[in-house]
Amino acid sequence: MSYYNKIKNAAKAIEDNCGKADIAIILGSGLGDYASQLENANSISYSSIPGFPDSTVPGHAGVWHCGTLENKQVYMMQGRFHAYEGYDLQDVTLPIRVMKQLGVKTLIVTNAAGGVNLAFKPGELMLITDCINLSGKNPLIGPNLDEFGPRFPDMSEAFSKNYRNIAEKVAVTNGIKLHKGVYAWLNGPCFETPAEIRMCRAL
Repeated sequence: MSYYNKIKNAAKAIEDNCGKADIAIILGSGLGDYASQLENANSISYSSIPGFPDSTVPGHAGVWHCGTLENKQVYMMQGRFHAYEGYDLQDVTLPIRVMKQLGVKTLIVTNAAGGVNLAFKPGELMLITDCINLSGKNPLIGPNLDEFGPRFPDMSEAFSKNYRNIAEKVAVTNGIKLHKGVYAWLNGPCFETPAEIRMCRAL
């Protein structure tokens, strides 16, 4: 089966079970319970979605939800896949391409990550403004799927400036401390060495 057909089959299973949504949220570690905020929700387990891997990380339930949040139809992924679990990047990024196939226009991604800025404290929030790929991997290596974009995509604004501005305004309005920073992707699953931490801090 081609990768594109794998995407279409997964999208059909989700649409048949959960319907459509314009917005998707990937719930990172510690935020899985936020799915309970959805109203009129339908759910499908990853094991029931053709071609989806298993989510093996503790706290990642492996369930795709669709429901209403603030009068908007929203998908929520309760758990995701990681390269350090042994999955190739086509599997890791499969849900994103499935979202595109389903017509999602806005994607909000959350995660728990370590920080190298000494001004940051555990549990505080950081808004990602840009990223550095230090993994030596790229999910776009291989045949290009023209249905999803050009061979050489523009990364000058990978993280929407408009949505970042909205997030900052919401944080100010609600008295939430919100840092800004650059996300560095290293392979894991081990934590970084002191030398790697110094390198990231220097970058």
